[in-house]
Amino acid sequence: KMSQDFELLREELGFEKWLVFGGSWGSTLSLDYGTRYPQRCLGLILRGVYLNTVSEFNDVFSREPYVEHKNTKRLREFDTWFEMAAREVKEAGEPPLDPNDAERFFRVYKRMIERCDRNADSAIWHWHVFEKNLMEEDPKK
Repeated sequence: KMSQDFELLREELGFEKWLVFGGSWGSTLSLDYGTRYPQRCLGLILRGVYLNTVSEFNDVFSREPYVEHKNTKRLREFDTWFEMAAREVKEAGEPPLDPNDAERFFRVYKRMIERCDRNADSAIWHWHVFEKNLMEEDPKK
């Protein structure tokens, strides 16, 4: 559906072809668009490719990979990010959130963001900061 939306936008803007750029989840969307509409692409520029495989999903949205790799900086950042979701489920009277249940963690953040209340901005900000830090990480440091 999103690739179809981008195609409608391209038509509305009056571009015969365009250069498609995407990063992280946007790289996945760019690949999908480029596959569906190759005749409309001058090319693709992709950075931080994220294909949303189960392995990639778990590596980002669960705590264990940060512990395994002894990445204390990233672990602290994950714990800060996770804390907001853990508070959310506690206040809702739900069972505690497991930091290695990536799917539930993701769904809790999605719920907080989609609720569009006063906490949504904070949830969006926490998500943005965490992802931005992932993209800027130099694995050699």
